[in-house]
Amino acid sequence: MKVILLLVSLFPNESIAEYDLAAIKSLGGDEHLFNMINGDKINGSVPYEIIINNDSYGDVIITEPENLSSNNELVRLLNEVVNYSELNESDKKNISINDDAITHKVNIIIPNFLLEKHKSKKSISAFIVNYRYNSSYTNDYSYNGIFNTKFLSNGFSINNNFYLSDKVKELKSSYIEYVSEDLKRHLVGDSYLKDSMFSGISFFGYQVTPYKSAIKIIGGFKDEYYFASTASLVQVVQDDNVIFSTEVPAGKFYLPNLELNSSGPAYIRITGSDGRIITYPYVINDVNILIDNDWSSFAIGYEKNSNKYFISYSYSKNPYSIGFLLGENTLNLAADWRFGNKNLLFETTNKFSLLNGVGFVSSSSLTKKINRDDYFLISHYLSTEYNTFDVDFSNEHYVNLNYSGYFQAIKTRYKIGLNYDFINSRDRYQITFGRNFKYFNVFLSGSYSSDINIGLNVNIPISSDSSISSYSTYSNKSYTSNFNFSGRLNNDIQYNIGANHGDKKSDLYLKGNINSDIAEISLSSLIRESSNYYSVGVAGSVVLSKQGGHLTSNIVSDTFSIINVDNDSNEKIRGRGYTIGSENKQIIKNLHPYKENKVSIVLENKKGNVKSSIYKTINPSFGNVYFSDFKVKNSELYIFQILINNKSPDFGAMITNSKGGYLGQIGMDGFFALDKKEDSVIIFSKNKQCNIVINNILKDVVNKIEDVC
Repeated sequence: MKVILLLVSLFPNESIAEYDLAAIKSLGGDEHLFNMINGDKINGSVPYEIIINNDSYGDVIITEPENLSSNNELVRLLNEVVNYSELNESDKKNISINDDAITHKVNIIIPNFLLEKHKSKKSISAFIVNYRYNSSYTNDYSYNGIFNTKFLSNGFSINNNFYLSDKVKELKSSYIEYVSEDLKRHLVGDSYLKDSMFSGISFFGYQVTPYKSAIKIIGGFKDEYYFASTASLVQVVQDDNVIFSTEVPAGKFYLPNLELNSSGPAYIRITGSDGRIITYPYVINDVNILIDNDWSSFAIGYEKNSNKYFISYSYSKNPYSIGFLLGENTLNLAADWRFGNKNLLFETTNKFSLLNGVGFVSSSSLTKKINRDDYFLISHYLSTEYNTFDVDFSNEHYVNLNYSGYFQAIKTRYKIGLNYDFINSRDRYQITFGRNFKYFNVFLSGSYSSDINIGLNVNIPISSDSSISSYSTYSNKSYTSNFNFSGRLNNDIQYNIGANHGDKKSDLYLKGNINSDIAEISLSSLIRESSNYYSVGVAGSVVLSKQGGHLTSNIVSDTFSIINVDNDSNEKIRGRGYTIGSENKQIIKNLHPYKENKVSIVLENKKGNVKSSIYKTINPSFGNVYFSDFKVKNSELYIFQILINNKSPDFGAMITNSKGGYLGQIGMDGFFALDKKEDSVIIFSKNKQCNIVINNILKDVVNKIEDVC
């Protein structure tokens, strides 16, 4: 083992100093590091990348490396994160600030208790209106709209839900909601039972439930697979973002489970080695994920339809759940039981009503995995005189049998099923087949009860943004057909053009959906022989806060962030949101309370391709608005190779701009790179200061420079 010890002499001899500088540069350092070691004053200012709790906050000019906390730009950034200037000396000592002169990075560690203290001061109140409004015209004009208002303040959310139409105008519900740090939701007012064995009952009162986050699981059905005809690049795309990417060989492949915060539609894009691009819809399952498998919920109030008081309690400890609901002339009991593994799963839920006559409802299912592609499912449902608050449930009794699998020899997936209704003595048979061919895919379904029903769907992907599909049905001696062309423009506009034919009648339709920064707009028209139909819809949110008025096409939740992006690059910031009067890009994103959220911005080029992303980590509390500032600099890269006096400058020679700002260092064979255009640079080489003029800079090529110094 060899140990190399670098001794830097501290003598004012210029030749020795030059030797020391060359030695430092050979180890990857620069003149800036040399001056720090010798205690000399730094000439010019140097940008350092700031890393706070492992998150990058971009570059900051450091003018005094020996006293980092006295640098104005760094203090400004720390004030944004933790309000550094107002901390007492004891709290400041708990913040670790260390710089690395070789990598030009400042690593800062801030304890959580200081972040929590600042978080409570940084969050502000806001008033939100989530809306969805539709109007239509055939022979008469009609409209309907749903408006949800929220007032967020100090961790509380005050909610009102309105329904408006040409026939009905009413306040549907009004309640106050609070979520504590132990993830318990407290709700007072006019709402419905949540997270209970009796969920869905409309009531006025108080309830405490576990806080759930509705998240999306992509590829949740394990028997869903896709097929690549050649070695391909597979990408999962949602909300215009590539959220998963992998390369697969030719043949069948499966998709992973991906947890997402977004509720937008998703699709899979397969780019084959032959250049052909195919897209498929990507299966999305809504799954409510509890924070903990063990939970309980409690509610007390009165049911709005019958005006009868009740009390309800539910408790779950995996794999069992039990609950009761006791009220005026009402007693209901419930129990849920589930057991199994990935190959066999059994679930059953049973409820009893005891005071208004004995009633019973039972729902059970058994799922058996035969092999990787084949599944068997049997489900049973029985309801007899079951009621709640004197509201009768219909008597039902039926069983479902389903088997799904895959014919490997012909690469075809299939599903067969039987439904039998014991009360009406009626059975229904069903069979489906699906096959993905090289240039199109086919789905055939058929069922028989009292009549034969046959459906045939053919889909032909044209590109990653467009496809042609046809759907035909035959039922009860009646034939209908549909032809549709769908496409997308600029990631913001979706459209459908098509025609329907059936019962000797035909019509044409045109549908469009525009997703802008401020709202989602939908347009549709239907041309028929008798009369035409037109409709317009608009949806989005309006947010008012002390930062101004904000508009977005997203539906805003009880905890969210307003992201302010100062974009000094040539790339587009992807995201929805606009703040009235602001010159910067404003994006609104929903957050999950009491857990780490990576608040990110995505950059794309002029072609709409994702270039990069930047994020910060926020751990918010419920019922608050958080502001995050991002500074995006020009990300263009210009590459140079320079000769000075017919020789390459010394490896590691420092490069600055005309004002002394640090730009980088000379690499091997005189190569260096700049992330923005400069008319001139200064290169420090062998105690010489060479002013280099740069002309005719080109991207994506090596710019050759020859000069004399």
